[in-house]
Amino acid sequence: TDDYITNNQDRLKNIHVLLFGLQVLCQISIFSTWFLLVCETFPFQVGLLGVLAEEYIFFLLLCIFYLVLTCIVGGLRLAVMHENFRAYDLWMHPHYAALSSIHKLGQYKGFACQNIFH
Repeated sequence: TDDYITNNQDRLKNIHVLLFGLQVLCQISIFSTWFLLVCETFPFQVGLLGVLAEEYIFFLLLCIFYLVLTCIVGGLRLAVMHENFRAYDLWMHPHYAALSSIHKLGQYKGFACQNIFH
């Protein structure tokens, strides 16, 4: 596998960038879909945005925080992996393990918000 990585580093780097872009695009799409679903609710159509904002502000802030954290973790992953293409060096980075762990816990934001509000 080392020969494959050595011979195809440029291709693998491009795949990393494409997958990272796809991840961010999916997160934005999920948030946009949720927002469009909220637009169909009665309070939104009547103009009671304050009611919706009070109920879903935690979820909105969590989505924004998770998207920013995704960009930070993904950018750090791309920067380290493009230098030497070794996952070991990525995990030895001083902040990557903590950021990645927080990011993985953030995946459950929908479950947390659903249990808090209902």
